[in-house]
Parts: sequence; C-alpha cells; structure tokens
Amino acid sequence: MGGTDEMARRMDWTERTERTERTERTERTERTERTARTERSERGTVRRRLVSAAVVVSVLAGTLGAGEAVTYGAPVRTGQDQSARAQPQPQGRAQPRAVTEDEDFADIYTRTVANVRNAMLGDESVRRPGAGHLIQNPDPNAFQSINIGRFTEDEFILGGMVRAVFRRSDSYLLGFYVENRDASRRVFYTFTEQVDGRTRDMVPGNVYPGVRREHFGWGVNYGNLPGTTISRSRLRNAVRDIFHHDPNTSTHTLETGVEALAVALAEGARFQAIPAYIAQAIRGGRSWEVRGHAEEITSWDQASQAVIQARAADPTGYREVWQQRREYVWNGARVLLTALDLARRLYLIKPPTRKG
Repeated sequence: MGGTDEMARRMDWTERTERTERTERTERTERTERTARTERSERGTVRRRLVSAAVVVSVLAGTLGAGEAVTYGAPVRTGQDQSARAQPQPQGRAQPRAVTEDEDFADIYTRTVANVRNAMLGDESVRRPGAGHLIQNPDPNAFQSINIGRFTEDEFILGGMVRAVFRRSDSYLLGFYVENRDASRRVFYTFTEQVDGRTRDMVPGNVYPGVRREHFGWGVNYGNLPGTTISRSRLRNAVRDIFHHDPNTSTHTLETGVEALAVALAEGARFQAIPAYIAQAIRGGRSWEVRGHAEEITSWDQASQAVIQARAADPTGYREVWQQRREYVWNGARVLLTALDLARRLYLIKPPTRKG
C-alpha cells in the first residue's frame, strides 16, 4: 500500500511539473507573438508616414500614374505620349484592408487627383520650372472615368464600383457611374443643361451606353462654393451616399456631397496648391473650407486664357509678354500676377475649345 502511495505521489508530481512547463512555454510563445505584432505595427506606421510624404511630393510634381479608367471619344495616344506618364496605378482590384487611417485616406485622395490630372494633361504650358500643363484634348465630347469607390472605406465597395466621369476638354465633373458587386444594378447619374430652350444631357449617349440614367436635380454650377468644406468624412460619405442612393428617389440629398467631390477632384486637378491644402487637412483630422479661394476657382478659364495668349506670343516663356502684370483675386486678396505666375499656379490649363 505504501509503495502504491509513493508511486502515485511521483506520478502526480510529474504531471504537475509537465503542466508547469507547458504553461511556461505557452506564456513565452504569447510574449514572442505580442512582441512581433508590436514591431510589425511600429514598422508599418513608419512606412505609412514615409509613403505619405512621398505621395504628396509626387502629386505636386505630377508623377503618379493614371489608374484604371475608361476613356470615351479620345484619340489613341502615341508611344511618346505614353512614355511621359507613369505606369498605371490599379484601383479596382479587391484587396483586404483595415479601416483607412487619416494618412492613408489622404494618400488615396492625392493618388486620385493624380489620376484625374494624368487623364487630362498634355504639353507643358511653357518650358519654365513649375509651369502647369495644357489639357491635351480640346474635344468636348471626350470623357474619362476615374475610380473613386475606395473613398467609401468599405471593403465591399471596390474602386470601380463608383466612378467619377470628367469631360476631358476642361476637367468638368459631369456624372457618376455606380454598379453593385455583380453589376446587376447599374446607374449613371449625370448633369443636364438648357440648350435652345430644351433640356440636354451633358454627357453623350456613347458614355456607358445601355446603362440606366438619372439626372441631378440641380445645375452644374456651384450653389455655395465659398462655404464648401472638404474632409475625410465628407468625401467618404459623399461616395457612400452616391453608391447607396435609390435611383427612384430625388437626387437633391446628394448635392452637398457632389459639390465637395467636384472641388476636391476637378479643382484639385486644375490648381497646383488646392490638393495639398486638402491632403494636409485630412492628415490632421481637420476639414478645409474653400472661402477666399472661390474667386480663383471661378476664374480658372480667365487665368488659362492669359497663359494661352502669352504662349501664342512667345512659346519660350522668356519675353516680356510673360512678365506683364495684371490684377487678380487670389485666396481672397487682390494681387498683381504675370502670365508666368499663373502658369505656375495652375496645374491644368484650358485650351481653346474645339466645337463638338
């Protein structure tokens, strides 16, 4: 009996020892995994910050790619034309991702502006450092769609499921194409205009043919440009609202968001500084308000023509015609600017319109 008890005690001690060792091994493994996760997180944060800085520099220099998009009514680009642009940056592929942080969202925004710019830009307005580019295609019937679905920060809404449609002759944002995941529901929302007393769709029928069309219930001009604010939540909710909108109901609920997208994307593509202001605000968790920039935005056509006229008189950019000062309102202040100043403040410069 005593021998049996002794054997039982030894077995019990052995089991306790093994359990203790297993527990210690488990705790060591968990500590190692926690340390590895922390190190990966820290490395990821540093990478995001480095990428964020690189993206801002790239966008302001106009070097990011054109992205996946659909072009209508545009001539085929030459090999020389293609070589002047960076490689495409796909947006429409499904990739699992966490909720986008402010810096990541700002990067998505700046890349999207670069996509709009690269879809439009042609030659330099003048061969001087910092000068903007002429819009390549003056045909008012040429259009380009740019994927913006990633603004929703929704893993179930891919980039190409919401597309902003721009007129390539002047970077006007004139519509939004929406489709669900299996493309069983497709809707194209567009603006209309009055021509000879009749209402006409501003986007021709060869753009997304056969897709149901619904028209915005307000005009293409801004309703309250100075009061328009841009933020991460405003852009995210604007695209979400467009995606989820019931096409059988009024579109007026979309107006504020659509105007914010027009400022962020169309004006962001046209002007050198506007996307930098917006991206900086998003990174800081703030909003950017148009305010005093409204005057320069509505004077883009006038500023473009001043550059075009100087270019026609002197393509070199060094003669006096580029140095003649005129008064403009810029960021709410009256300032004297030359044609060269304007060429450096505009990223896209409107060419003379070709009649469609």
